Amino acid sequence: MEIHSQNYRIWNEPDFAGLVLRRVWDGWADENISFEILSNNGSPLVKWNYVDRDLSGRQFFNESSWSLVKSRGEREDELKKTWIFEIKPDDI
Repeated sequence: MEIHSQNYRIWNEPDFAGLVLRRVWDGWADENISFEILSNNGSPLVKWNYVDRDLSGRQFFNESSWSLVKSRGEREDELKKTWIFEIKPDDI
């Protein structure tokens, strides 16, 4: 399973925080930000907490755990970045 986050920018290059994390901040305290994957019956399989982003191992909120694909947008001066977080069997 993969999770994708995309953004387009003109004239400047967007960064990881703006692409992936901007959607969850909205005034929340760091300790309240998390990403959880549930099974079909609603049982938690894995949960990543923003405050744990610098711990060892793969962390959802750590840029080094994501892959980046760059491409041009429809306009010549438009840059498209796709950040991909692959959920691996070891994660769940």
